Amino acid sequence: MLTWWWLILAVIVAVVVPTTLFLRAPRGRALWHRLVLRIPVMGELVRKQAIVRTAIVMSTMLKSGVVFVRAVQIAQRTAGNMVIRDALERLESAVTRGADIGEALADTRAFQPMVVQMFALGQQSGRLEEMLDRLAHTYDQQLATSTQRLAAILEPMLILLLALIVLFIVLATVLPILEAGNVVG
Repeated sequence: MLTWWWLILAVIVAVVVPTTLFLRAPRGRALWHRLVLRIPVMGELVRKQAIVRTAIVMSTMLKSGVVFVRAVQIAQRTAGNMVIRDALERLESAVTRGADIGEALADTRAFQPMVVQMFALGQQSGRLEEMLDRLAHTYDQQLATSTQRLAAILEPMLILLLALIVLFIVLATVLPILEAGNVVG
């Protein structure tokens, strides 16, 4: 490493700089956000977190007397994921054209059927803000449960990884001593 430090540094720069530039570009960021949503466990966590945030913001806005389209616009700004943000933009334009909220949300294909049903039921009953509160509460509980399960799964894996690292260090220390003993003996 002392001899080839410049090559290691060049490889790191050659990987980090283009990746950073790619992720800063809108197209690269959108691709990254789509990829994150497809990661088996993490994708669901990110999606649920975005839904909770969107539902809370929209519920609060609707309770304050803000028009639905304006509440969707505000929720777009709080969406951390570009896929969800784009879906909310499509929802806004469809509702502005006169489409039904549930159908417009289903057409985005970014939300789970339960979310679409809650929006549709809230629109039909005239209590959308209440349904969004329930949705946020339900998904927040699911998010907490999923996070606890993920932590329970990762904990033994991290302990095992640390044990392997310690084993590697011990072997790297002890084996040369044993080899020196074999050469002398």
